[in-house]
Amino acid sequence: MSTVDSDRELRIRRKFSAPKELVFQMWENPATLSKWWGPNGFSTTTIHHEFRDEGSWKYIMHGPDGVDYPNYIHFTSVAPGDHIRYEHGEDETRVLFTVNITFEDCGGGTEMDFCLTFPTAEELQKIKELYPAEDGLRQTTGRLSNYVTVLDAKQLQEAFEYSRSFAFPKELVWKVWSEKEHFEKWWGPKNAKMEFAEFDFIPGGKALYFMVTGQGDPIWALWRYTDIVRHDHIVFESSFSDAEGGLGKAPWFEHWPDYLLNIVDFVEEGGSTIVNIVGCPIDATPAQREQYKSMFNGMKGGFGGTFDQLEEYLNRLV
Repeated sequence: MSTVDSDRELRIRRKFSAPKELVFQMWENPATLSKWWGPNGFSTTTIHHEFRDEGSWKYIMHGPDGVDYPNYIHFTSVAPGDHIRYEHGEDETRVLFTVNITFEDCGGGTEMDFCLTFPTAEELQKIKELYPAEDGLRQTTGRLSNYVTVLDAKQLQEAFEYSRSFAFPKELVWKVWSEKEHFEKWWGPKNAKMEFAEFDFIPGGKALYFMVTGQGDPIWALWRYTDIVRHDHIVFESSFSDAEGGLGKAPWFEHWPDYLLNIVDFVEEGGSTIVNIVGCPIDATPAQREQYKSMFNGMKGGFGGTFDQLEEYLNRLV
């Protein structure tokens, strides 16, 4: 990934391991866009979306601080798998900047060039003074990368998926995932004791913990939270660790991936909450991907026991 500026341009180039057709598809559906569009912690409500030449997208971005930001995009040219060009403003009356996004094949993956052009250098500088524009663009394309990675793994049948419905409101289910004093009461294998050394539940934060299972030394693990949207989803990278938060080797497995990408979605349905988990390896070797896939049945059993504990804990809270 690289960021390049001219006096009127803000540009980022990012590589994806997925084919460009899949990367391009992430713009086609408002439900998909809402999962990754905007900086970390932001969510999006679409009012109108026509993804075509001379189409438009009207939406509101909701910041983690509770502030709403109206946006309007006029698509000037949409060429599937090749480019997206549009004009961007707060509404239909004024264009703040134009955008040109291109997609190129790159060694079996995709290189995306995302370029914002402002009317003047002064306008770009004003935006940089008001908002952390470079960080915002980097975080937005990073969120896109997370979802592209997971969808590509699904298509290759290399993603682990697990889902459970809980007869409790989403606010309560979210609470026991997001607060240490609750999370440590139910997370982990059955009959394991868990203790946190760190728990910083914010984008960029981490959770460092160890489990004692009665089968040897404590097992340390590290989660790095990359994106959190309250009551909607949690995205984090996980790994086995040591007590200092360094990379550790997986017990029992010779070829376990060093890092996993995990997305947890919370969906409200008729007063209940569905928790969907999907995970996949990051930059893994063929042997690591195969070992991960070989453990899907065992992982389903493990998550089943963990979610049994979650359900029991939720029942104790109400």
